[in-house]
Amino acid sequence: MKSLLYPFFTLAAAAIITACTGTSANQQTTPDTLTAATEQTANIPQSNYTLLDTSPSITDEDEIDTKAVIEVLRDWDNCHRTRTTAGMDTLYSPVCLYYGADQTSKFIISNKKDFFAKHPQYTQYIDSVEIIGWGLAFIDITFNKHVRTASTASWQTYKAYLRLIGSVTEWTVSWESDATTDANLERRNQKKPPVELEIDNTTTLAQIFNDENVGKLINTGYWELVGFDDNSFEGPLAKAIMGCNTIGARNEINGILRRGLNGDRNTLYVGGTCSGGPYTARVLWIYNKATRSLSVYPEF
Repeated sequence: MKSLLYPFFTLAAAAIITACTGTSANQQTTPDTLTAATEQTANIPQSNYTLLDTSPSITDEDEIDTKAVIEVLRDWDNCHRTRTTAGMDTLYSPVCLYYGADQTSKFIISNKKDFFAKHPQYTQYIDSVEIIGWGLAFIDITFNKHVRTASTASWQTYKAYLRLIGSVTEWTVSWESDATTDANLERRNQKKPPVELEIDNTTTLAQIFNDENVGKLINTGYWELVGFDDNSFEGPLAKAIMGCNTIGARNEINGILRRGLNGDRNTLYVGGTCSGGPYTARVLWIYNKATRSLSVYPEF
């Protein structure tokens, strides 16, 4: 079944902040604050993880254990309800499309921790859980996320979603966003569309990955570059993509070129996907300006 989710790949900083997902702060959750947070959740509505009747019927033949899927959703929700990042390292894929921008799980956890520190009374509950799409190695879930940032604040509701990747009983979060963030990104993109680089099978890596192109959109893939003609050949970018020891040729680069992964000013990086069989994972394509080489994170 085809997914109904459509990510946006631009305006990383603004997207991350949107819809209660993080800002900078130096404080961290401590065991004492965690205990206080747990006590406070007793005074808020309980989340309802029951699937809506409109969710499609998933049978054992689909090789998806819906109980395991709901358990991931429950763990994700509980981390936010109690404002703790403990256990988040096993919830997220190494790279996740996070409110419009591909980010590492390390970044996401740090981002959440900063947000919880700045909003010590934040809490949430979810309901209206619905499965809207699935395949052999992914499942898409939508739900209403009700949030407030202070005990006296009014509740705000967002139509949120997660995409999980994996199989049967083992799932991790690969996309996280909500309809409000997506709509904001779409409006901004319509108002000021990102400049897309023109890339073909002869374009060199140096022509793509340079400081002048930071902030521009790269949207291409291995087969789009190589084509299907009998005399087709691997150009510089296609050869570099396959030279990263990736798991398949259905690999794509689709995102905004950014500078300085993990503070390393010698790198340029952009989001994308690696695919093999039914499995597709978010990745970061990383260009090292010193070695003039392309690598992928995580490695497959």
